[in-house]
Amino acid sequence: KWAISRNVKWWLSLYNTCIARGYFPRVWKAAKLVWLPKPSGQGMRPISLLPVFGKVLDKWCSSRLAYHMEKGGHLSEGQFGFREGRSTIDSISSLLRQIRL
Repeated sequence: KWAISRNVKWWLSLYNTCIARGYFPRVWKAAKLVWLPKPSGQGMRPISLLPVFGKVLDKWCSSRLAYHMEKGGHLSEGQFGFREGRSTIDSISSLLRQIRL
């Protein structure tokens, strides 16, 4: 966050170029595998640490795509998962309404 906040215009230009060219730098996809001890103390479990710059680009692309899909009316009204303002309760309510019909 600090690196990006220090030079926002440069990073914005870089991310826009990546999107325009359909390019996701390979180094931003390379995970570092770290082994952590299990809480029980018996054995280890792996976690993958991804570079922050790749996470930012991924999140930015995902949010832009979700925004355009939502605003463009490309999502079914029956789609509840991964949508702003929709919850499990909405999904269950919809199901119950259909059952009552």
